[in-house]
Amino acid sequence: MNLWGHLNLKNFNYFKKLEQEQREERKKKTGLKRCSSQDGNEGHTRTRLITIEDCSSGQTQYDNSHVKQKKFDQAVMNFFIKDLQSFLVVEGSGLREMIQVADPRLLVKHRTTFLRKKLPLLYKKVKERLYAALEVNIVLMPFLL
Repeated sequence: MNLWGHLNLKNFNYFKKLEQEQREERKKKTGLKRCSSQDGNEGHTRTRLITIEDCSSGQTQYDNSHVKQKKFDQAVMNFFIKDLQSFLVVEGSGLREMIQVADPRLLVKHRTTFLRKKLPLLYKKVKERLYAALEVNIVLMPFLL
């Protein structure tokens, strides 16, 4: 347990006072309202909205298990498939620059990562869905056999 957790448990009023002071300081720095989160925890600290400046302030990249990185990788795979694009597109400097402007913490993976790891996973998922759909149709239409 860290100091904040200890204060929250043992001296809740002092914890709330410090939390309010921090909130006011952050509001002055960012000029943004804070996101409200209703999870029922009285000691829950709320997170503020992330700005583009926050993204470019030298923060580290997302790791592979981060939700945003996973969604980005899936979006890139959808881009390849839906627009019939070559996997070489991810190695172009234009795409990389665009992603760095959008969110510098996103990592544009190498084309071989998409070819060897992401594509087979997507293929397996689509194949399972197709088999499931075909099984339902075969059961519903036995006269086709």
